[in-house]
Amino acid sequence: MILIALFVAKLLSVTIAVLGLIAGSLSRTWWHAALAGLPVAYAHEALLHAVKYTHATTPLTFAIGYAAALAWILIGRWFKGVIQRRRTA
Repeated sequence: MILIALFVAKLLSVTIAVLGLIAGSLSRTWWHAALAGLPVAYAHEALLHAVKYTHATTPLTFAIGYAAALAWILIGRWFKGVIQRRRTA
């Protein structure tokens, strides 16, 4: 239950949402999206560490942040596809 709450908290994070949408709109293929999730999750964890909100980053919290970043990246890719389809129609 704690992992689900942590995932929802990271999913609602403004940093992950904004960076994920930007990365999703810039990625061209699925592996660009998969690789773009790593710097997004790292930037979020570094920001949390810089403001001393968390003292240590564990691989589990980084993985949950990566999953949340991937969710926002895929939403960004979906919006990019919708906009491109409307331009061609």
